[in-house]
Amino acid sequence: MLDIAFVRPVGDARNRASWPFPVQIDCIMGAFAQPVVNGHCLNTDAFVAAGRGLVAQGVGAIMTTCGFLVRYQLTRAGCLPISVEISSLLHVKRLQQAIGDRGGVAILTIGSAAFDRSVRAGADIPADVLVFTLARQSHFVSAIMNQSQALDVHRAEAERVELTRGCQLEHPSIGLCLFEWANTPPHATVSRATGLPAYDALTLGRELYEATNS
Repeated sequence: MLDIAFVRPVGDARNRASWPFPVQIDCIMGAFAQPVVNGHCLNTDAFVAAGRGLVAQGVGAIMTTCGFLVRYQLTRAGCLPISVEISSLLHVKRLQQAIGDRGGVAILTIGSAAFDRSVRAGADIPADVLVFTLARQSHFVSAIMNQSQALDVHRAEAERVELTRGCQLEHPSIGLCLFEWANTPPHATVSRATGLPAYDALTLGRELYEATNS
């Protein structure tokens, strides 16, 4: 996980109570949100080293929680001997195939300006997939990216619901919301507010666990 300090409620991937199975959590010190999201993370070897450390501890699979890590090729061949999931973004095509004619996948990200060709290429995301983001001055972005204020979970939740409702009104064909970030629990609240299924880091982690233990 990235080096971001804020309260982690149940539903956040870094809160162990969010998971229905045991997890080992490792924070990559110095891997701050701004440089990673904007493509300026230079010490990618720290992620690989952390992964090897987790393997040595006996974990069965590894996932990261920042979608923008797809641009750094952290799963290059031979890097780690167990299953690794870098991002929920890697499942856009699969999810689109699964929902078929029921609608399109919409990506909700913490920074659409940074959602460039390297991210789309790293996750093999088609050019016509819709991408939405919270405003740069929103509470959630300020708390996570700039760490300029303490995270208010309820305020951040309201921002996500408002964003998703706006996307749905503008594009009624949306059939599923995929969240790039893993901070705070978007899944249930967004689904209740919009009627749309949501795919997030917790969904990804549960799928990975089931695949590893099947």
